[in-house]
Amino acid sequence: MIDDQKEAAQLLQDMQEQLPIRVRPTRQLSETLKRSGTELRSDEEMQIESLLYLGDEGGIACGLKWPGADKNAVVVSLTHVRVDNGHPLAARIETYQSTRSMKIAMMNSAGGPSRGGVKPSEARSKRRGRRRR
Repeated sequence: MIDDQKEAAQLLQDMQEQLPIRVRPTRQLSETLKRSGTELRSDEEMQIESLLYLGDEGGIACGLKWPGADKNAVVVSLTHVRVDNGHPLAARIETYQSTRSMKIAMMNSAGGPSRGGVKPSEARSKRRGRRRR
């Protein structure tokens, strides 16, 4: 299990009471959006307008809005935004983000459920094998 369900539910509820929440995108999110044609600097301010919980596998997701954004919705994991340090929930959000990211990284490196229990090197070999057929 990635999330502590009780803690995630409480954080989600507390965040909903604080909406909208000012955030900045991670460099990774900025680069992903750029590839899809949306220019957004990693220091540009955004707002979390809505939240939902996508279960243990998806975690807390954020509906984002920013000046100049088109009408398309952008929903990303809470782990892809940075909350201002002065926000009352900043420490709890950062703890959730780092814990979740660490657990996902550990699961991926150990061949956890996201790979069906197969080690990354075995997954590559299986994919290569399929291509040869």
